[in-house]
Amino acid sequence: LIHGLLGQVFLARYLRDRLGPRAIWGIQAAKQDPAVAAPRTVEQLAADYIAAIRSVRPSGPYLIGGYCAGTFIAWEIARQLIDEGERIPVMFAIDPSSNRIRS
Repeated sequence: LIHGLLGQVFLARYLRDRLGPRAIWGIQAAKQDPAVAAPRTVEQLAADYIAAIRSVRPSGPYLIGGYCAGTFIAWEIARQLIDEGERIPVMFAIDPSSNRIRS
């Protein structure tokens, strides 16, 4: 489960507590080191998160989800993993944010 706009993954713990002993992993935004360049695109951020996912589980299938703004990152993670030949049987969104600009 990919974090929302504020970078926290409290929702992953909430889901784990309600779904029982299933493996739910939450990806929280990393603290940024000013000496290290931060990812500038959703594609770069997704690639970083895929590396983190693969450090725990090297191969799929993967169930990928995103909360709020994290939905966009989760979508890109799923796309990149599919391009790498992985199976993504489920990609879900919880309270996806709107990409509309209001004036």
